[in-house]
Amino acid sequence: MKLISLKNIMAVTAIGLLSTACHHKNLYDEDITYQEIEVVFDWRNAPDANPESMALYLFDQVGNKPIRYIFSGRDGGTIRLPYGNYNTIAMNADDTDWAYDTNTGDIDNFETVTHEVHPDVANSTYSAHVSRGESTKIVETPGMLWSDRIDGFSVSPEDYNTKKTLTLYPEEAVCHYTIKIINVENLDSLSNLNIDGLLSGLAEGFVHGQQDFGNDNVIMPFQLTADVSSHELNGSFLTFGESSEEDHTDVMSLYIDLADGSRWYRNFDVTEQIHNAPDPRHVLIIIDGLELPKHQSETGQSGSGITANVKEWQRVDILLGM
Repeated sequence: MKLISLKNIMAVTAIGLLSTACHHKNLYDEDITYQEIEVVFDWRNAPDANPESMALYLFDQVGNKPIRYIFSGRDGGTIRLPYGNYNTIAMNADDTDWAYDTNTGDIDNFETVTHEVHPDVANSTYSAHVSRGESTKIVETPGMLWSDRIDGFSVSPEDYNTKKTLTLYPEEAVCHYTIKIINVENLDSLSNLNIDGLLSGLAEGFVHGQQDFGNDNVIMPFQLTADVSSHELNGSFLTFGESSEEDHTDVMSLYIDLADGSRWYRNFDVTEQIHNAPDPRHVLIIIDGLELPKHQSETGQSGSGITANVKEWQRVDILLGM
């Protein structure tokens, strides 16, 4: 009879235990209720974007309660996500002191808007009556904003040993507006080369859940810089695009300080230029011809600065034909 040594029995037993341990490692652990997810922000739609951080909101399709994650940089990272089915939105989380979010518990109406200009500032800077249509609220212009929405991302116990990746494709959520006023007369009379302005008929915010601009009609301020040598006024700023409200008017107002401390201003109806812009994300408004008040020396008066033979406010409305 062939004898089996105790040493051989122990070796066989050890191999069996090791095999059993490896087998159980691949089974689902009922105590784990979450999954590690790799989040990727793919910038193919905005290759020049340079956010310093990104925010990700995941709304459970059952409870619709958002979970928020913040990523340093623009590339993404790894998160632990509870099992469930999610709809998601993402946006940059840096440099957003100009903004605040509304309807954050409702993915379809989650919106970023800008702060209202303080009434004291609005009254002192834009206190003259302006043809604003139905717009009354003056709000700040936005900074850069990128956004995307992806629906139907799910993670379940069946994914326990599967690598899951959530990819979003952010793109610009703002519009670039440029104003160019050419053939400006008496531009050399200006003592201050920065001119204040207002533009009405603009959307108040960006609705991330709809990936579209909001409906509310607001006014946004801007500044133009005078180029005396070329007789031009130029400026550019960001907006949330034209308001979707029907039958509204887009009015651009310019404000100039006069030598006697009063202000002179003019209104321009730019509705057609904005409404018919070839690219609504990049709007160019051109005004050809603007006569500013003449320098006092040109009117036979002594002193310097702009003549102020006007009341506290002087208003001229100009309707532009297409």
